[in-house]
Parts: sequence; structure tokens; C-alpha cells
Amino acid sequence: MSQAVERLRYGAREMPGKVPFHKVPLDDELRAAIKDCCLRILENCADLIEEGSAKFREERFPRSCFLAMTAIEEAGKLSVLRLVARAELEQLGTSPRELDVKGLCGFLRDHPKKARQAAAWSLHINAGADRRHGNHPVSGIHRTSGLILLVRSGQWMSIRNSCLYVNLQFRPPKIEYPRAEVSKGLAFYMTCMAYEVVADQAYAIDDASGCFEFEKAQIAKLQEFMNIWGASSDIDALPFLAAPQQLRNQFHNKEA
Repeated sequence: MSQAVERLRYGAREMPGKVPFHKVPLDDELRAAIKDCCLRILENCADLIEEGSAKFREERFPRSCFLAMTAIEEAGKLSVLRLVARAELEQLGTSPRELDVKGLCGFLRDHPKKARQAAAWSLHINAGADRRHGNHPVSGIHRTSGLILLVRSGQWMSIRNSCLYVNLQFRPPKIEYPRAEVSKGLAFYMTCMAYEVVADQAYAIDDASGCFEFEKAQIAKLQEFMNIWGASSDIDALPFLAAPQQLRNQFHNKEA
């Protein structure tokens, strides 16, 4: 393991036999390690979606949904890491010569923050995604905006956990379990959004040809997935698309 990767890996916690530290030099070696890390993240995102799509075909919708949401979170790391790694920012006086590893790792471990970064960066202004998914026929919301609403309103972790865990409500007594809480429509929606987000993050590949080919491949897989499963997956029944105003009110109150 290179010293740069070792610094990034252990910077936010104690290294065995060493004094803990929270800042490390942001030198060329560490920047190169971060760029390589971005490529591995992008590769992992694609793998997560593929595994989630396979679970979808097996009708294991909670696991499919969870893997898609994890791919979205993973992609949320990329824009922040790429910004940190860009040496050009030093020329503008906006890039420190030290990296606050504790602060960075705090972001990298925060599920909602990563999801919010991914949704805002890749879907807030994405005409191609808006065309592919269109608007809800009643509420009129861009279907891609549903992901942003879920994150901003604080619903992300609730949905994520519902993919994995059985929960008991005590008053009134109610059992919530993944197969009941996560519908085919929700798993389909999250898988589609994961494809869109990861395709948009293709610029983590510095080579222009490789970037284009990766994005093209992800969009082709998305379109194939939509063609096969779109007609049988009712995403317009999802409450955050059918009645988005309630979530809008929640995040307006939360962010006020």
C-alpha cells in the first residue's frame, strides 16, 4: 500500500502505534491515489447496479432497491473526491495544501449526504434523464426530481432501512418487513435513477473516449431495463411522485 493511500485510509482514525492525525499533505501522490480511487468507485457503482438488476429479475425487490440506493450513494462520493484531487484549483487559490481527512471521511460515511450529492449533481439539471423518464401525469413533477425530494425531505434512510430490516411498531401494533414495504415500482424507480446517476458520473474517467463509452453503455443498459420492466412497474403510484407537495413542505420546514 502506498503512503498516500495509507494516509487517506487511516487519516480519520488512529494508525497502529502512531499518533492520530486529521490533516494530511495534499500532494501529487495523494491526488493520484484519489483519482484511482474514483475509477474503482465508478466500477463498483456499475457492479452494484448489475447485481441489483439481477435481484430485480428474481423478484427480490427489497434487495434490488437497496443495491440501487447503495450505487447512488457510492456515486455521490465522486464529485467531491474529484474536486479534492484537482491540482488546478490551487492556481485559483481555492484548494488547500492539506486535506481535512476527518471532515472528508465524515462525508464519505454519511448515507443521506452522499445520496443528496449524487441526486443534486447528476439529476438537478439533466435534460437527457428528464426526457427519458418524463413527468408524472397528475402531479406534473419530473420523475427524476423524486429522488431529490426523498433526500431533501429526510426520507432516504427510512427507505434504505426498510429494504433490509423488520420493524415492529408498538401502538398500534404493526409489523413492517421488506417484502411488504418495498414494491416492485420502488425498486424499478431506484434502479433507473441509479443508472442515470452513474452514467452522469462517467467523467471520473479522464480519457474522453473511455468516458463516452462508459456513459453510453450505462444508458443502453438503462433503456433495456426500462423496455423490459417499465410496463409492469407502476412508478406513478409512488407517493413521492403522485403527491410531492407533502415532501416539499417537509424539506422546506427542515431547511428553514
